[in-house]
Amino acid sequence: MGVQTGNNWHVFSGPHVDIIIEVTGDEKVFHEIVAACTGRIVIPGSVAYLIAKLLEEKEALIRKLESETKKHALILQSTAEGMTVIDKNGRII
Repeated sequence: MGVQTGNNWHVFSGPHVDIIIEVTGDEKVFHEIVAACTGRIVIPGSVAYLIAKLLEEKEALIRKLESETKKHALILQSTAEGMTVIDKNGRII
């Protein structure tokens, strides 16, 4: 994915950087980055963690729905083989 990490945020604060995710949890560091990197998006680590968890849950739900859909499709496909149609006179059609 190409996400760089390090312990000196100054190295990553060049003009080519659009988004910075501060994950130290240190409020002083967060405010330092915000002050130094005007015009760029600075995301606190807690928000980034929450977003990552939501995306993980979404992916898990999608996998579960796909699995359930396949299971239901198999059930429906197999029911046609076991069905018998009888008309109002009791004759098998």
